[in-house]
Amino acid sequence: MNELCGGEESGQGKARWALEAFGAQAALVLLLAALAYANAPDCDFVWDDVPAIRENPLLRDPGRIPTLFRTQYWTAETGTSLYRPLLMTSFALDRWWFGPEARGFHVMNVAWHAAACLALLALFRRLAGRGLVPLAAALLFAAHPVHAEAVTGLVGRSDVQAALFAFLSLLCYERQREATGLRAAAWIVAGAASFLLGLLCKEAAVVAPGLALLLEWRHRQPGGEAGGVPAPGETSRRILTALAAHVLALITYLVARHAVVGTVGVRMTVFEDAGTDPLSRVLLMSRVLSDYVRMMVLPIGLTGSYSLNTRPDLLTVPIGDVGSWAAVAFLLTLATAALRARTRQPAFAVGVGWFFLSLAPVSNLVFPIGALKAERFLYLPSAGAALALGAALAAGIGRLRSRERSTGSALLGTALLPAVLTCAVAATLIRNFAWTSPEAFWEDVLAKEPGNPSGYVGRGFNRLEAGEAHQLLGQAAEAEAALGEAVTAFREAIRLNPALQQARIFEGEALRVRARVDAERGRHASARALYGEALAAFERACRPKQQVDALLHRAFTRLEVAKLDPAERARQETEARRDFEDALAVRPDSSRVLSGLAFLACRQGRFEEALECAGRALALQPDDLQALYLRGRALVALGAQEEALRVLDRLLTLEGGHAGGRHQRGLARLRGGGDARAAAADLREAARLDPGEEEVFEDLAKALRACGDEPGAQSAERAAAARPTPRGEGGK
Repeated sequence: MNELCGGEESGQGKARWALEAFGAQAALVLLLAALAYANAPDCDFVWDDVPAIRENPLLRDPGRIPTLFRTQYWTAETGTSLYRPLLMTSFALDRWWFGPEARGFHVMNVAWHAAACLALLALFRRLAGRGLVPLAAALLFAAHPVHAEAVTGLVGRSDVQAALFAFLSLLCYERQREATGLRAAAWIVAGAASFLLGLLCKEAAVVAPGLALLLEWRHRQPGGEAGGVPAPGETSRRILTALAAHVLALITYLVARHAVVGTVGVRMTVFEDAGTDPLSRVLLMSRVLSDYVRMMVLPIGLTGSYSLNTRPDLLTVPIGDVGSWAAVAFLLTLATAALRARTRQPAFAVGVGWFFLSLAPVSNLVFPIGALKAERFLYLPSAGAALALGAALAAGIGRLRSRERSTGSALLGTALLPAVLTCAVAATLIRNFAWTSPEAFWEDVLAKEPGNPSGYVGRGFNRLEAGEAHQLLGQAAEAEAALGEAVTAFREAIRLNPALQQARIFEGEALRVRARVDAERGRHASARALYGEALAAFERACRPKQQVDALLHRAFTRLEVAKLDPAERARQETEARRDFEDALAVRPDSSRVLSGLAFLACRQGRFEEALECAGRALALQPDDLQALYLRGRALVALGAQEEALRVLDRLLTLEGGHAGGRHQRGLARLRGGGDARAAAADLREAARLDPGEEEVFEDLAKALRACGDEPGAQSAERAAAARPTPRGEGGK
């Protein structure tokens, strides 16, 4: 069935047989996947890639891989309660093999996608024969532009890996149906193991047992494949045994998840504060599900972030909303059509069932989750959609080529699939450009959805980072312009969603950096006014409930105000301590808050207290860079230079470009009577990394003088005297 070319047997038979061979079909699928993502390796770290991969200290040392199995996907402070250790292990190995640049991670993402395409091809060949249907489905899956977020976006690898292991689990299920004795048992164990590996990559793999039951249902329908299948009683026992093995794998995962995360559920939900009633949720998600179907058939307007996830005003749907009821009717019609086609077009029926069954965990209908709509959610479900579309394409091609004396129809039938795949590859290549940089990503989001608050937060954050870079380089005019654009973007995000606390925090941070720029230019009155605006923004971010991030930013802003105005120092430091303590009351397990207290203690010369706070922070997060820096700084001040060197060596192993770490290690070497030249090298590097710190140049002068380099020492002293107002607080 599902012959590749159709029509009468001829000399084309050998060619058709060759293309129906797995090796030939696999080569085509791999080639198309490589073409569709040929420009992906040129992309950058974008959005969640930055904290999860680029700035994640756990990925910098292969020896820390066991720690990944004892650590949440995000920090406990985010409250997202996710557990994906196998995903993070793959990122750690990528960094070890390829280095910290984005290219190696992107290459491996494409490789994971290619592996998933091959597994899917093998699975579909067992379900729909060796002809055009499985090949068309796998080719569509390989090149579909809706997968760009999962493949080109690095953290989207979780969806790719979960799907790959789900496909392997289903392959094992199919194989055990045809095996006997120990071989059947081995396939059952392999399937359960694949299922467990998928869960350790992402929770989406949980649908694998349900998909296995869907395939079993298909086998039991009229026309289902029955060759080599055991007797009905034996089949039932096999099903129960396989399900029991999968349940055991699921329990193992849930136990591990609960031990690390503290829950088996998801804490963060979009509907948490929106007060959306159940009927509104059904109507809203019906529209989302219908749009998912549209994306699979007509993938235009794709974007990496949807405003539905950050606009509470969009979550309530009136009961009389015509569009929502039309979406409900469309979904019911599609489900009915698939059910009626189960005998005539079984691949189409299974594909539609696969699509909706795989979407169930992320549909917000079974239970609410942290997002309403995302293209990455479609990676595993799109395999079913690809099967349904492949069946429809194969049927259409067959009808076009079977028309007698119609050369045009035959040519159209021959060209239809290549034309569709060419369009898919071109669309994916264009879609990948959105990940070439953070700026490109967020501008693409705003071009597609101008009312998206997240788009404005992303744009503002990019301008904030640019402003900070200009400030560090002493480029005041450029910094002022970038920071002004950042404030404008954050305020637009707040206008669209007044409850978006992240935008308020970033607004305050942009104002804080702008105040530093004015302070460095001697415009102290303007700086005080801007610091006041920043503190007000952080205050608004703490309503209606206190936010740890807002409290921390407000505390560090107070310390900068104290540095600018000595008359305010005592009051501002007292208020800063209160902010740190309030934050600790909200998150007693926060290493960032404890590091903040350690920073304040160092600033006030209470180094024993700083040592204790930094130690508590490191007990929670052993690779916390700020805590390592502050512990090293306190040890240097207390005269424990050898221990300080061990701590600072650890810090600089994790982050060689840490300016504060270089500074303190240089001091430890200088004060400990070590190699003055090594101390000078560290201090010179610290001055290069952060040229705004007066103390670095003063200490560099001492180290150079100890090396006998008097001209160099005098040059460093002149540089120290030329430093403007010291840089901002809150980390080196």
